Amino acid sequence: MKRSLTAACAALAVALAWPGGLLGQAPEQKAENQLPERFRAFVANLGEVRTTADNRMMEWQITRWTTDEEEQRLFGALKEKGPRAMLQVMQDLEKTGWIRSQGGMSYDLRFARQAPGKDGGRQVTLMTDRPMGFWELSGTTVSRDYPYTVIQLASSKDGKWEGSMTIATKIEIQAGILVFEDLSSRPIQLLSVTKEKTK
Repeated sequence: MKRSLTAACAALAVALAWPGGLLGQAPEQKAENQLPERFRAFVANLGEVRTTADNRMMEWQITRWTTDEEEQRLFGALKEKGPRAMLQVMQDLEKTGWIRSQGGMSYDLRFARQAPGKDGGRQVTLMTDRPMGFWELSGTTVSRDYPYTVIQLASSKDGKWEGSMTIATKIEIQAGILVFEDLSSRPIQLLSVTKEKTK
């Protein structure tokens, strides 16, 4: 299912067209927004793409924000050389945090940006290259063309969070617009999203 980042996505308006601005402006380090930031949510998967995180708790932590220069490199590679070039750039980026499911392995996040939300809230976009096994990489499965996992979060002014996640995602530029295409017909919903205290 294709979703333009210039449109509302699972109730999250997290987007800017390409070109014409960055996905999110570099954040100011305010007292209520100090890094690291850790979140926890219950995963409710109603789509066709199954994952070991289905119907269990997941948590992730942001340790740094992607810089303007890194974002330009990432989406510049996509625009000029295509999806495979963007994937190579992402895999070379310094990690921005981690993500893990309850009782599962931890994986590095490779992209983290935020932007102002509606009515004083925040919008956060996280991305990483998803783990793929030998048979998926060596075969001719359609899923090879969907190498990203994307998490989109939005908070209200009073600090309440909601979010969604696409496990297998294709990212393209179409008519100058950055577009996410989900291999599943429905994104995974993140329920009871909470911001956790960090030491």
